[in-house]
Amino acid sequence: MDWYSKQIHVKRSLYRQQFQKPKTKSAIRDIDLTDRLARELYVWKLVCPTNDNNLVFPSPQGKMTQHDNVVKRYFNSALRSAGLKQVSFHSLRHSNASFRIHVGQNVKYIQNSWAMQALM
Repeated sequence: MDWYSKQIHVKRSLYRQQFQKPKTKSAIRDIDLTDRLARELYVWKLVCPTNDNNLVFPSPQGKMTQHDNVVKRYFNSALRSAGLKQVSFHSLRHSNASFRIHVGQNVKYIQNSWAMQALM
């Protein structure tokens, strides 16, 4: 995270509790954050559990989170609480792209940004 430039620099991925080099060269990228998202992530980082890997979203114990646990414990629960139908976590990428197109963001930029890249 680069709080000053409001960017996330993706340089590694997490697979089976191990950090590794991303699968493709295009997966190594910078993600631009809106002012609001940068502020929210910064506030969260100040109160999230401390951890050795500088994770933004660690487990409550400060460890690496497991995708399946996050989906089952938090994502699906949040959907139910909001009265929304259950969808896959992957569906968020498509919703994000649709919202970004709706507000007039450049389609080529969206294609090359995090919303259209494999997150895992």
